[in-house]
Amino acid sequence: MTGSRRVKLLVSYDGAPFHGFAPNPGVPTVHGALSDAVATVVRQPVQFTGAGRTDAGVHAWGQVVSGDLPAGTDLDDLVRRLNKLAAPAIAVRHAEWAGAGFVRIHRSLLVALGHVSEIRMESGRCTVAVGPRGASTDLVVSRRHTRELREMLGRR
Repeated sequence: MTGSRRVKLLVSYDGAPFHGFAPNPGVPTVHGALSDAVATVVRQPVQFTGAGRTDAGVHAWGQVVSGDLPAGTDLDDLVRRLNKLAAPAIAVRHAEWAGAGFVRIHRSLLVALGHVSEIRMESGRCTVAVGPRGASTDLVVSRRHTRELREMLGRR
């Protein structure tokens, strides 16, 4: 998407009317409702990635969701309008432009590069260690997102 920026949304929702967060054709999901509302506001389709997934009926208080929006989007207006369109089940608590160190490493996992203590590349696969050295958790970056991570590291 030309002229776009990655946005980071902090969302809360009552999961009772939804069949989880992830897209699931034919049934209402948090992802579907949020994507539809954002597409209405910015007048174009938007694909979001959630930091984690929920099952049917599960609630969330502060799930991070990211996606690419037109660069000129007024985030305060976006939050106000989304909270009208998606209420009462979904509330956007905060929106901000994601910094250069915010990257998807899997379809359902987002990581701020500031929390990455080590990055290893082996045989074209990338693994990141998240957390303090000696107490970190290794996460394998999906093949799809390895290229994006490499590009971001090249700009550092």
